[in-house]
Amino acid sequence: MRVISPGFFASLGVPLLSGRDFNELDGQKGKEPVVIVSETLARRMFPNHDALDRHVFWTDPVLQFASGISPAPHRIIGVTRRY
Repeated sequence: MRVISPGFFASLGVPLLSGRDFNELDGQKGKEPVVIVSETLARRMFPNHDALDRHVFWTDPVLQFASGISPAPHRIIGVTRRY
């Protein structure tokens, strides 16, 4: 997991297969936590289904020590090509 900003994938030339990129409103206090996942993760978690608008949960206990990462479910807003 990495925290990134809008335009990160485009700057690396990694296309979004579906959904949208992050925007300036994502990550602001009071907003729903969102995430962009790889097509590999999307296929593993949601075989034969669209991953968009589904939720992922971070369950690693180490994350309680990571600042800025919400334990709330994160809505999938985009899926990237695997590179």
